Amino acid sequence: MKSNPRLLSVFIFLFLISSCSTTPTKMYVSDVENYSSINESVNVNVIGGKQGRLDASSYQAALVDALVESGLVESIGNSSLDLNVQILSLNEPMFGGDFTVTIRSLWILKSNDCKEALRKQITSEYTAKLSDNLLGVARLNMASEGAVRQNIKDGLKYISTEGAKWKQQKCS
Repeated sequence: MKSNPRLLSVFIFLFLISSCSTTPTKMYVSDVENYSSINESVNVNVIGGKQGRLDASSYQAALVDALVESGLVESIGNSSLDLNVQILSLNEPMFGGDFTVTIRSLWILKSNDCKEALRKQITSEYTAKLSDNLLGVARLNMASEGAVRQNIKDGLKYISTEGAKWKQQKCS
């Protein structure tokens, strides 16, 4: 049987292209903790444009899912409470064996009832090892998605521990 080099090239090209971007479902936080609830619905907005392999809409979809699954908020939307996350940076390596991706975001929780907003800059990272996947593009995606998952976990933990105190102290 004679192989067709052109067909093989097309197959390899399509394989590489298919693993070039992150997908929101792989950024979803699967091991969501039950956080202390702030007992309100919340509006969620993520900004930051395109950062490397990450776009704000994918981050927002994963964040909304994690907020609902965690029990941190009652519902999403139609609220006087706003959670705004600004993606400040996403540092991805160009090449290497193990890929460590670092994401830096600014989390701001504000309410129409409060003079001050709860805010914190959160930096998270994730490393995908060479043993996780030999294909560099796939490893970079794994690292990017893992960094986003960790960033969302860190943000939810912060909102859970500080949100109730903030509402009680600053919004009374």
